[in-house]
Amino acid sequence: MASAFVAKFLALPWLGSHAARIGPRRLAWFGALGIVFTSLPWYATTDFWPLLATQMIAGVFWAAFELASLLLLFEHIPERERTSGITLFNLGNSASFVLGSLAGGATLEALGADGEAYGILFLVTAGLRALPLLLLRRVGDG
Repeated sequence: MASAFVAKFLALPWLGSHAARIGPRRLAWFGALGIVFTSLPWYATTDFWPLLATQMIAGVFWAAFELASLLLLFEHIPERERTSGITLFNLGNSASFVLGSLAGGATLEALGADGEAYGILFLVTAGLRALPLLLLRRVGDG
């Protein structure tokens, strides 16, 4: 987990300069597409070094998506509604993390919580991470 956080920290300046050049919408697509695939190596291996690299790459993709999301919020929410809009976004985002964790834990328990169950869960989450791409298509430029 720390490796993903460090990768986010290190990547943000680079991603910020790219966001200025390519725009937050394209940066969001870069992050979102990368996020879809970052759970797949967890299905394929249990070796430490490949998974450490996976976590670092995932951190970069998450940093891109989170930065783009913040920039898009500022572009799309009128100034007079930003405080309430960003508050609602953060509430929904945090609630989604909690609900996703609870659903993942319940699914893992139902599958038996063994190595095969984890593998199935990683494949399922890769598929579920692709669904928000349908919503991202609707986001226009500023």
